Amino acid sequence: MEVAAHDGQGAEFVGKKIDNSMWRRMALEANARHTRETTSPLQPLVKEKETIIKEIVMIPCQYCGGLMPQTSVFCPNCGARRKP
Repeated sequence: MEVAAHDGQGAEFVGKKIDNSMWRRMALEANARHTRETTSPLQPLVKEKETIIKEIVMIPCQYCGGLMPQTSVFCPNCGARRKP
């Protein structure tokens, strides 16, 4: 049983025989219509920018009390070696 699409498109073709040349012409028209819609020169291409945020955990130095990054070996304030 042949029926039209839910949106009503194709209703004029229900019950009719369509030869290969007609199918080819309809496919070429649809392809051209799709190409025009997707490659409009008025729509600029938008590139999204990825932002990476790094958190640095700061810990107090056991000698001077100044804050230093958790990954550092030496305190940037007093130069003391960090205790494990």
